[in-house]
Amino acid sequence: MLDLARACRLRTRFAALVLALAGCVYPSDAPTGIEFSWRFLETEASDGDDARRILTCDGSGVETIAAMVEDIDAPAREGTFRFPCDDGFQTADDLARSASEAFLELDAGDYDVRLLSEHPGADAEVLADRSVDVLGRAVTLELWQLSLAPVDWTLTLSSAAGCTDFALGLYYADPQGSLGEVNLDEDGDPMPVLYRQKLASDRGLGVADATTACADQDGGHLFAGVDRGTYRLEVTVDGLACAIEVEIGTAGPGAVSTTTVDLAALPCG
Repeated sequence: MLDLARACRLRTRFAALVLALAGCVYPSDAPTGIEFSWRFLETEASDGDDARRILTCDGSGVETIAAMVEDIDAPAREGTFRFPCDDGFQTADDLARSASEAFLELDAGDYDVRLLSEHPGADAEVLADRSVDVLGRAVTLELWQLSLAPVDWTLTLSSAAGCTDFALGLYYADPQGSLGEVNLDEDGDPMPVLYRQKLASDRGLGVADATTACADQDGGHLFAGVDRGTYRLEVTVDGLACAIEVEIGTAGPGAVSTTTVDLAALPCG
């Protein structure tokens, strides 16, 4: 249920005429503070900056956002406030239609704010920091476009001498859950989303379903700066296809991500 304070917060984004029509009279003691709105952006740019997609909290593997807030004029006034990531996640459409659930009531003034992603059993990861001028008699909407530090992924292939050619396609395992926007087919199901067309390893191996000769492909292939997440690796060897779920960096920042594929013994049988 939308309470009065949140309803008024939402309506202050629109024109005064809309306020009047909605019958929302902003009370003199209405709360002031920060309304947080965040989204995550892919970092890997081999397909160009314009091809980078918006990621959801699930797609980024972020469950909790911690906001460390310090009053610039009175540094002793500080605290850490935690929000479920989904409370503040908003696409552009979400932002236009509703207020964020991640609201922190604060007196008017200047504050230093740092956002962190907290991981169970691991150190918190700093996402962004900035100074915020909290307005009087109005809610201060702060938009944050966040990115997680990418990771290096090593794909180790074996038994390449026993095949003629193969292809690798790296797709999002759950595009609808991972991406802010996804195309649907005529049945309303999410269409497969290839991670990158131009991403290549240190040895020139791609992951865009291009056919490659098996010769000399044994060993490790390093893909640098990959966005963390859960993917589906489509492996096709001499016409035999197999999908393998691959988790890249989901164990947290600094985790080693390695996937081993035996081209002669795919797990699909």
